[in-house]
Amino acid sequence: MDELQRLIETLTAMETLMEQEGEALHRVQPDRSGWSAAQHFYHLALATDLGLRNVRSLVAGKGRLIDHEAPPSTRMPELVALGHFPEGAQAPRIVTPPEAVNPEFLATELAAAKEAAARIAATGADLAAVEGRVVHQDLGAMDAAQWATFARMHAEHHLALGQRVLGS
Repeated sequence: MDELQRLIETLTAMETLMEQEGEALHRVQPDRSGWSAAQHFYHLALATDLGLRNVRSLVAGKGRLIDHEAPPSTRMPELVALGHFPEGAQAPRIVTPPEAVNPEFLATELAAAKEAAARIAATGADLAAVEGRVVHQDLGAMDAAQWATFARMHAEHHLALGQRVLGS
């Protein structure tokens, strides 16, 4: 299964938890995380939107963030080799969730992320063959395939954190 399909499945699992858990999604369990499950999913939805915009730009070959000269990320291959995101990173301000997450907005954003991933997958583009990179603030310059992998790994990480907060 490819990265985009795995991302879609992870986002679907988040949507399912949202339907099943109701108000529990908004409770913070300090011994398990500093955020509620809803906050984890909100952060993930915003970050996925940004990451998939980078994939779309790279596939289209258009965008002011595309850099054909930047050296490839050395950190992303290390993260892939590790197989998961380490815990404890601080979210950039642009994707930090509010204290109170609007459930309707969150549902809309998760659905939009799934749709964006599906649209990219439907192009049939070989992401590994796409030229250019977009710089991630911590991981360095990543190509389209790496951005898709990042989005999938990041989603799996926050799904697991959300599940832990919910105790499931």
